[in-house]
Amino acid sequence: MGNNTNHAFLCLAVIGILFAPCCAVPIHSSSQPVAIFQARPQYPFEMRRQGISGEVTVGFIVDAEGVPRELYVVKSSNKAFEPSALNSVSKWRFRPGMVNEKPVYTRMQVPLVFNINDVN
Repeated sequence: MGNNTNHAFLCLAVIGILFAPCCAVPIHSSSQPVAIFQARPQYPFEMRRQGISGEVTVGFIVDAEGVPRELYVVKSSNKAFEPSALNSVSKWRFRPGMVNEKPVYTRMQVPLVFNINDVN
C-alpha cells in the first residue's frame, strides 16, 4: 500500500432513510450519516499500468451502529475497479443517521473516482 495506490476521490450522497412501517412517528429532528473513517481504495495494478481511469458508484446501507451493509455496485465504468471500491467502502465507518435522536438505517450511494492523473 504505497502512496501511488491510494488515490481516489470520495463523495457521499444520502439516498434515503429506511423506516419500518410499524414505526410511523412524526419526525421532529433528523440527521444524515457522517463518515468518521474512509479507507482509500487501492488503484488496481493493471489499470494503473495501462493508464486507465475509472469510476464506481457503490450503494449500501449504513446501519444503526454506523457500519456499511449490503454493498453493491450501482454503476461502473470498468469492472476491474469494482472489487477495490467495494472493499474500501466496506471498511468505512459512520456516525449513523438519526431520527428523533435515535440511530436509523440509511441508504446511501457514493461515487469513487480512480483518476490516473492523480497517481504519484
